[in-house]
Amino acid sequence: AQLAAATATSVSGTVAVQTPEGATRLLAQRSDLRAGDVVSTQADSYARIRFSDGGELAVRPNTQLRIEAYRFDPSAPQQDSIVLNLLKGGLRSITGLISRRGDRDAYQLRTPTATIGVRGTDFIARICAEDCAQELAQREASQRRAVAPALIARVSQV
Repeated sequence: AQLAAATATSVSGTVAVQTPEGATRLLAQRSDLRAGDVVSTQADSYARIRFSDGGELAVRPNTQLRIEAYRFDPSAPQQDSIVLNLLKGGLRSITGLISRRGDRDAYQLRTPTATIGVRGTDFIARICAEDCAQELAQREASQRRAVAPALIARVSQV
């Protein structure tokens, strides 16, 4: 049996996992994830995932992420490999040992338009659809102060 690449440390809302064989299950706290699994979060759903190398992911709502490849052996740094494929949505990553030792190209994040090589850092990646514009508009509206309209006239007697 293939070893777990990661474990869900926190799940909020509805998060599904599809295996390479096509089986689907709901992700729960302490559920294992393996190479080939696709994690899908629904609206208002989040997942935090911890990899065996100490790396962590926070997966945003409406996201689809495939763990393309994962290999970590503490005694064999040159064989380290993690390839994540962000199909839609967004995530925040705090990289683990794979990005800091052995092969400098061992950590990759793929998107529909680019592949990023990551070297020991934390980062946010997001594929924007119409949801980014909506979120920005909501944030700007909530930050806008209520301003009293200019006084145009006053009714003194009715």
